[in-house]
Amino acid sequence: MAIQIFISYAREDDRLPTDSKAKRGFVSHLCGEISYEFSQRGRSQVRIWRDTVRIERGDDFDKHIRENLRASDILLIVLSNNWIASEWCKRELDVFAKCWQHEGMDRVRKRVLFVTKHFMSRQAIPALLNNKEGFEFSVIEEGAGAGSEDDFFDPRAETQTDRRYFDRARDLARRLLRLAQELSSSAEVESYSPVVSAANPASDRAPSSSSSAVTASACSTRQALTHYVYLAKPAADMREAYCRVIAELQGRDIRIVPDPNVEVPHDATAAAVVDEWIAGAAFSVHLLGDKLGYAPEDAPHIVPLQLAHAAARAAATTPAEEPPFHRLVWAPRVFAGLADPAAERDPLAVLERFDGHLSTDKVEGDDLSRFVDFLVQHTARATAPTERPERIEAETRYYVYHREEDTDYACAVSQRLQELEIDAVLPAFEGDPGEINALHRENLRECDGVVLCWANAPEVWVRATARELGRWRELGRKENFAVRGLIAAPPPGKRKQVIIKVPPRNEIDVVLDLTDRDDLPPEALNPLIIANRERAL
Repeated sequence: MAIQIFISYAREDDRLPTDSKAKRGFVSHLCGEISYEFSQRGRSQVRIWRDTVRIERGDDFDKHIRENLRASDILLIVLSNNWIASEWCKRELDVFAKCWQHEGMDRVRKRVLFVTKHFMSRQAIPALLNNKEGFEFSVIEEGAGAGSEDDFFDPRAETQTDRRYFDRARDLARRLLRLAQELSSSAEVESYSPVVSAANPASDRAPSSSSSAVTASACSTRQALTHYVYLAKPAADMREAYCRVIAELQGRDIRIVPDPNVEVPHDATAAAVVDEWIAGAAFSVHLLGDKLGYAPEDAPHIVPLQLAHAAARAAATTPAEEPPFHRLVWAPRVFAGLADPAAERDPLAVLERFDGHLSTDKVEGDDLSRFVDFLVQHTARATAPTERPERIEAETRYYVYHREEDTDYACAVSQRLQELEIDAVLPAFEGDPGEINALHRENLRECDGVVLCWANAPEVWVRATARELGRWRELGRKENFAVRGLIAAPPPGKRKQVIIKVPPRNEIDVVLDLTDRDDLPPEALNPLIIANRERAL
């Protein structure tokens, strides 16, 4: 079981002075020391996550941060006056505590450790950390005040020489490892495993049902995924791309089989092993270069072998399976392994050379970075929990706002919300303009949440409406919306991708990229329900 440690810190505490010869700031250097100690003790399943590109903008709280907080078992705080002054940092502590509050506050406190770069008075330490001893990276004479301490870390030195710094970092790493070991052996953590055994992928267990509905669906990534992803073993000419895909998926706790360190057998058992791995997958991913790979005993070469068995799995998919099993193929148009590197390939023709093309296949030919972005989004949809979220509360209403040209799609969204026991309220388009506008303002004022449906409407409508949602007090509301969602519907477009990737975060809470889906299954709207629960916490 992989244990994730979330590092909460203020950006200022990792900065270096302008005359510094050091390569890394305090936080980066400390993370490096901790990682080193982990590696020396063979604890590769304990990993550190920290945001290295944060932009602190008022109420902006990045979805990526929330996801990694929920995925984390331990919170390590770099406590400082900068941290105390940051609403963003304090929100990280609040969200983490809420994610684990079902265990009781004593257990939550156990999951939180902190270090101090400089002297911190006990009065300044957050209440949740009271009665906890931090790991201090400075000493101060009794009776002296802040600013007179002796720091272990020298921000101007090219090489750190103070043994107290390394001793304290080692003590911290050992404490983290002991805590990780305790958590990984506890019943709560054992109920979920993001890494599927290569020998028996079907043995991955679902989480305990004893957790509360709020915890299971909103605050804990220990909810069972319906499937894992089968990442086909490539030929030698696609190994580099294969490693990149592994890093991206595992970095998001997306389950993949087979294990990257396990190869498909070279003997006659290869076909049966591949079938066993593929059996429980949501879909398979195949990276096609120019080579076929090795040939197991009495079997085709490894690349076409996996394509053929995935095709058989797709053909055997039952109508009840949602989403249906399919193959996702990457055959880059520009491929350096060709005799003429400047020549472009036809992705479909490449697939035809390795195996037949199926109507359910998704074939991509963009560069690796774009393919990885697409794969991550596609995986999130295909492996999302399919069970219907429980009702939030009685008479919850969402205002499904849209332009008149997008009425059909908005009606479909409203029907799906009704199936999730959410009352959907639609705008009016016929009648006196003043009355139409008055009804619109009333819906914005009275509904619990709002969902913008964007299919054929212009981009400016989305941006202008989102800005209106950000000024919720001007709408006469007593509190902010429980959720402000944006559904990007077909057809796809470049400007839609811009907003999907860089949404107005102070104005929109949840963005659903459904531009490549012609259908609209009820579970596609689950993030809107989960976000509502999060706000309720």
